[in-house]
Amino acid sequence: ATHYYAGFMGWGQHPENATEVSLSCRPCSIFGNKACFRKDYACLQRITPDMIVSKIEKIVYS
Repeated sequence: ATHYYAGFMGWGQHPENATEVSLSCRPCSIFGNKACFRKDYACLQRITPDMIVSKIEKIVYS
């Protein structure tokens, strides 16, 4: 996985609208082309459906 600090976001997307789990090992690589050294992609696996719904509600209802 990569990181929005590397410039990988949706077109016109603001960083505060990114859903993420902050881990010190992020990003695996700048371009997202390297395997997770932890072997578990925790930064992706720990994103819950509730986190996604909460982010959507914040964007839609604000």
